[in-house]
Amino acid sequence: MGIKSYVKNIVIMSILLAGYCVTTVSAKDISFLRGGNINYMLVTDKDAAVVHSALQMFADDVCMVLNAKVRHTDASTAQLLIATLPRQSQDPLAKKPQGFRIEERSGKLYVTGADAQGTAYGIMELSRLMGVSPWTWWADSKPVQRKCWMIPDRYYDEQSPAVEYRGIFINDEDSGFCPWSWKTYDPSTVKGRIGPKTHERVFQLMLRLRANVFWPAMHACSVPFYLTVGNREMADRYGIIIGTSHCEPMLRNTNGEWSKSGKGEYNFITNRDSVLRFWEERVLETAYSGSFYTLGMRGIHDTGMLGVEENNISEQRNALQQVICAQRTLLQRHIKADVSHVLQVFIPYKEVLPIYKAGLEVPDDVTLMWCDDNYGYIRHLPTACEQRRSGGNGVYYHFSYWGRPQSHTWLPSTSPALVQVELERAYRHGVRKIWVFNVGDIKPNEFLTEYGLELAWNYKVLTDRNSNQFMQRWLCREFGEEAGEQLLPVMQVYYDLSYHRRAEMLGNTRVEEKNPAYKQVSDLPWTDGEICAFLERCRWMEHEVLRIKNTATVRRNAAAYFELVEYPCLSYAAMARKMLTAQLARHGKASWQEAVRGHRDIFRLTEEYHGILDGKWNYMMGFWKGHSMFKTVDTTHVFTTVPNASGSKSMVLTPKDGTFGSASYLVEGLGYSKHALALAKGDDFTIVLPASVDSLHLTLAFVPGHPVDSDKLEVRINVEGVSCRFLQYQTQGRSEEWKRNIECNQAYSTFVLPPSPKKRRMTITAITEAVLLDEIEVTACRYLSIN
Repeated sequence: MGIKSYVKNIVIMSILLAGYCVTTVSAKDISFLRGGNINYMLVTDKDAAVVHSALQMFADDVCMVLNAKVRHTDASTAQLLIATLPRQSQDPLAKKPQGFRIEERSGKLYVTGADAQGTAYGIMELSRLMGVSPWTWWADSKPVQRKCWMIPDRYYDEQSPAVEYRGIFINDEDSGFCPWSWKTYDPSTVKGRIGPKTHERVFQLMLRLRANVFWPAMHACSVPFYLTVGNREMADRYGIIIGTSHCEPMLRNTNGEWSKSGKGEYNFITNRDSVLRFWEERVLETAYSGSFYTLGMRGIHDTGMLGVEENNISEQRNALQQVICAQRTLLQRHIKADVSHVLQVFIPYKEVLPIYKAGLEVPDDVTLMWCDDNYGYIRHLPTACEQRRSGGNGVYYHFSYWGRPQSHTWLPSTSPALVQVELERAYRHGVRKIWVFNVGDIKPNEFLTEYGLELAWNYKVLTDRNSNQFMQRWLCREFGEEAGEQLLPVMQVYYDLSYHRRAEMLGNTRVEEKNPAYKQVSDLPWTDGEICAFLERCRWMEHEVLRIKNTATVRRNAAAYFELVEYPCLSYAAMARKMLTAQLARHGKASWQEAVRGHRDIFRLTEEYHGILDGKWNYMMGFWKGHSMFKTVDTTHVFTTVPNASGSKSMVLTPKDGTFGSASYLVEGLGYSKHALALAKGDDFTIVLPASVDSLHLTLAFVPGHPVDSDKLEVRINVEGVSCRFLQYQTQGRSEEWKRNIECNQAYSTFVLPPSPKKRRMTITAITEAVLLDEIEVTACRYLSIN
């Protein structure tokens, strides 16, 4: 750009933006009419590719909603003026990277970005204002066609991200995303090829959801991202930064590339030179692209590092220290001498976390990326010292996972309320650099994907402790106000059922266990009464889904309704019917007919999914091979009885039945109680226990998180007339207790109190942070009324 052109643009921009400071203007709404034109002007010369990509998407949306065209004109006729602030701008927005501002002034609409990415997000916000869902392609959500789109006089909106880098990870793609891509959407003779045509659709979705980091699919079934021509260039077009997961250091898909490009064993200790050359090749290839380099080393796939003793933490730490030093040297040599300006992340996942805690020194400019336990509970949050690191902190969070104790790759099942609690806590602890969500195949995790990314973008949503508010807005946006309001209780029931047991866990099986008995469907520890009540809730959900399906706004958006609501809800109900009715039938308490019908319904619904819109999503909802949950039911009878409720009397008390300090709060929608108590450290929760002529058996149920400020999750329990006791409920690694907690989403502890003819108070005090009290079950043979 020549100096004259540059100065001219700055002057024009100053004139245009000066309108932002005008206080007296003629009141005039902006109306864009159906069949007309939307004239725009790009104020900034030579805008980045991502801005032009966003403009093309916006133009397509305008055509879809208004049957109108978007045309580039000059300032005199432009209704829409789009500008990216220069780096030296004094505008306050310039200090908010990726931020944007939309403002109406004097009959013109101004979209201003703090940078190119912000400008693109601002353009995409116009599509949202016009009524276009981010899921218009990925969930076939049809916008309402309009006669007129109006921007009110003096409309103003300014947004910027809460978290700097926000991304998704396509994972466990074997039975969905991968075969759908290379067999259906972008057919290829190369098995497992996921090419630029597919990735463009992914990147368009990311642009609409304001995500800027992408971890590509990396299982052995897929051709690695960088081995397909056009993938990297497509990412550049949409402003997407490529990163890789915890087992893919230096942007190398070790699982898919070492066998092609590596020599010898993938062992840094015995084959150091070959491993370094393998990494160096990718560094040279990506030196001029926006990339996030993962440091460290694990095995070829999701396994521990080779060349070190499995139980020798000191040896593992020393080896990993050498790896990180060598990787940083490569970055210094080929990208920047001051490596602190290169985006780098270290991910202490699974076996790497104890190595880090054993004293591994990670350079200060490297981002530490903490992980959940694959089921939504974050394992570690940064200490005060870690929060002060210049590289900052991030989180890798799962909405989908394949592994022990049981996978959840089929249906969305992570509690939105849990997601909000965990991520808000992470943010409060300085985890603000990068959030990446494992979204599986994207479908059918649409809602959770958008919710996670919205939490990362919008601080108001992040700190709104009622996730139902966002869910209702989301449902109303997709299906209209009336249907959306009716669907909210349905989806609340769906996620509540999934919280009690994810669909994949209803058969009480496990994966990655040595004992083959875990592969066989077996009974859940539920009474027949509990099973019947659970199935009744499933039937109510099915009925409501089918009833709402016939409303006018839903019929207009039938494909989206099937994908976002009908398939997950009815499939969950069918799996419950299959597994739980089979459990009763094994003991002669029900016929096998309903269980068999449930099995058939799962396959019928999946075939319907693959056939909608002329097979657009064929292969997307395939089942993982070998999973016993998808096999036909075994109609063998077992001549033992289902557990029955004991003769003891019990009551369940919830946090709403007690009192607590002002620093604590109820989490709407979380837990079996549906309002678990986030008990602040040092705060008390007090509740009145019933009088009883027998001993009282108390079971305290907690949401099963992990320690934050120590190595414990601990409470103190004081009961009038009884000695004080301390209770800890943290778990270790992948212990049996942790597995059980994950399966039922409760951590519980039982103790006995002596009889008391009078009611008495029990006070629970949080000794550590992150205590989430769900409910208290009180059991006795006989007790007096609590009233």
